[in-house]
Amino acid sequence: MLIGVYATNIRSGGGLHHLVELVRGWLPLLDGDEVLVWGSAEVAKALDAFRNPAVRVAPLAGSSLNRIWPAFAEWWPTGVKSCDVLFVPGGTFLRRHSRVVYMSQNMLPFTHSERSRYGHGASRIRLEVLRFLQLRTLARSAGAIFLTEVAKNAIASQIARLPIHTSVIPHGLAPGQFSEPKTQLSGKNPGRPYHLLYVSTVAEYKHQWNVVRAVSRLRSEGWPLKLKLVGAAEPGALRKLNAAISACDPTGVCIEYTALLPFEHVTDAYRNADMFVFASSCENLPNILIEAMAAGLPIACSNRQPMPAILGDAGEFFDPEDEASISSALTRLLGDPGRRMSMAAKAFEMSQQYSWSACANSTLQFLRRVGGASAA
Repeated sequence: MLIGVYATNIRSGGGLHHLVELVRGWLPLLDGDEVLVWGSAEVAKALDAFRNPAVRVAPLAGSSLNRIWPAFAEWWPTGVKSCDVLFVPGGTFLRRHSRVVYMSQNMLPFTHSERSRYGHGASRIRLEVLRFLQLRTLARSAGAIFLTEVAKNAIASQIARLPIHTSVIPHGLAPGQFSEPKTQLSGKNPGRPYHLLYVSTVAEYKHQWNVVRAVSRLRSEGWPLKLKLVGAAEPGALRKLNAAISACDPTGVCIEYTALLPFEHVTDAYRNADMFVFASSCENLPNILIEAMAAGLPIACSNRQPMPAILGDAGEFFDPEDEASISSALTRLLGDPGRRMSMAAKAFEMSQQYSWSACANSTLQFLRRVGGASAA
């Protein structure tokens, strides 16, 4: 079987990491199958490390129109049409192909309240267009992969019907990302500050500024806290974050923001933290949350779905748009080291279900099933 992967809008971040882990996991399983990937120079560079003849990469050069509508790319007549199944992890493919497998990785386009945060500018227009294009792709697909049941149900409510073949396949974790929970600090004077960590893109729906204000409130109540924020930033959201930091910690004593860290340094940040905070109000399957679970950290978490479905009773939940709610959740954890340890242990145990090898195997079997069914 020739498996096509149309990954032209994937360049970095979680999308690229997912694609690399899929291909890595597929290599020992292909058994005569071939994989042909269309993607950016970044995708080509990342997959070149495997140097396996069963995996070929066709960099897609030219304009953005080529990347969106491959009828304008010269490889279309002999490349895409010859694939037994065409996997679209970015969720957008405008041409017709009888064996497309759509994948949803971004819930922003499908959540009206979250799209509304972006006003009426270019970002809002982009999300509206993306919603239209992804629903159009999904309507024409032979199969669909969702990361969570929550995402599947939310998107299903916006389309007449889902494809016959659907599957829920979560992303995974690598073995090196797991760390047993540590002994918990206790009291307001534990000998050193409690180190809180929030890893995520600084964006309108991530609410980092509310976390900053909540931490500032707790410091005024005597809790020795330090907050580390890690993640690239949207310009408007970064201005809101910087304003909150300037107001709450003008001397830079307790709040640190770092735009980007290499993957191995992010892993170190998890290991050096005492507690994790996740304040997003819109997610599909937040790998950051399951990474924190695997790192053995007590977690204070947004109460918006799918977070409660993923974390269950292994976290302390709050309203991400209410700094008082965030403060209360943090206080409940800080004041009870036994509860912190119990929740961290439970979250760590739950994280064991997430594996990149399982993700790769399930995805490959699903693509084979859809390709075979469509060809029959």
